[in-house]
Amino acid sequence: MKEILYYKSSNGINNIYAEIYNCENPKCVLQIAHGMCEYITRYEDFANYLNKHNIVVAGNDHLGHGRSAETLGYFGEGDNLNHAVDDIEKLSLILKERYDLPIYYLGHSMGSFIMRYFISKYSAEKCILMGTGYIDDFSATVLDLLSIFISKVKGDKYISKLLVKLSTGAYAKKVRGDTYDWISYNRENVEKFANDPLCNYSFTVNGYRTLGKYLLKINTHLTIDRTSRETKILFVSGEDDPVGNFKKGVLKIYNKYKKKGFKNIKLIFYKNMRHEILNEDNREIVYSDILNFLEN
Repeated sequence: MKEILYYKSSNGINNIYAEIYNCENPKCVLQIAHGMCEYITRYEDFANYLNKHNIVVAGNDHLGHGRSAETLGYFGEGDNLNHAVDDIEKLSLILKERYDLPIYYLGHSMGSFIMRYFISKYSAEKCILMGTGYIDDFSATVLDLLSIFISKVKGDKYISKLLVKLSTGAYAKKVRGDTYDWISYNRENVEKFANDPLCNYSFTVNGYRTLGKYLLKINTHLTIDRTSRETKILFVSGEDDPVGNFKKGVLKIYNKYKKKGFKNIKLIFYKNMRHEILNEDNREIVYSDILNFLEN
């Protein structure tokens, strides 16, 4: 059963929208950090599947997203880098008060970038990094500096075609087809995304600057060094995902953790899948692998 709640953001201004999918006789909780230009309700089918296996699922809409946004794609003023991460922790504390159960985490796409920072700042027993990738420091710095420059000229809420072209536009170029074909082979999923006003929008300059900060933060050795070596991490990605540079970027991140002494890590690639592996035609394979990771 889905429950909706709101709580105050760590920025002290926004009200954060969250959903909890409850079930009978729960054995653990999975908390999800969704990706860029989407929202937590898109994970409802996956949550219902896990509910049938006695796993509670919860997640919030990030700042600038879904029903937490005053302006879509705008994270707000102040320390945006930490606010979105701390908002996840605030929901975790709500869940810990309610359930005397282990809480595990899943971050998809931009949510995986946020989650990589989250598990270095807070403790996590298990974490799934889905649709993640590697963006080099140069590209992240260019994104950050361009965002700063454009915001000074046009303002924080300005939508820059150049920044769109350099980010999600670059993924679209790597896959033949329509604007959003890079997210999925599943035609119905692509059309739903394209026709959803809570998905089909562009980040503001402020949003891209926040994204650039995350990319620079998670690229530092310190972020991985501060992550507990006891954390069990599962990397899952579509083989044809441009965000993961068609496996290369995911392998780079996986090997970074491995070289830092992480032994409880696993990597699974899925053939004939793009970015949103939870929404592909044969998604049940992914569902099953994640369930197995959570249960064992």
